[in-house]
Amino acid sequence: MSSLSNYIVKMRDDELKSFKNIVNHIEPPKLVPFRKKTIFSIEEVDNLLITLLEMDKIQQACLVAVVSASGMRISELVQVKVSWVSWK
Repeated sequence: MSSLSNYIVKMRDDELKSFKNIVNHIEPPKLVPFRKKTIFSIEEVDNLLITLLEMDKIQQACLVAVVSASGMRISELVQVKVSWVSWK
């Protein structure tokens, strides 16, 4: 938008006399602080897996194992399809 508005002001001002560049008056978005990444050590992942297995939460343990071994982000994990898994 800004580039187009600047083009109109500089190159087409004689044709579009009533044009006003309002883009320069729009405030930029405020910066939002983000969370620091949480990175687990190998020992922490192993302890989590052991704890989940002791609690008989096999599905959650598999999920943790896949994520930690593949390096997937959560947003990538939710896109995994069952058809991608080889059951052999």
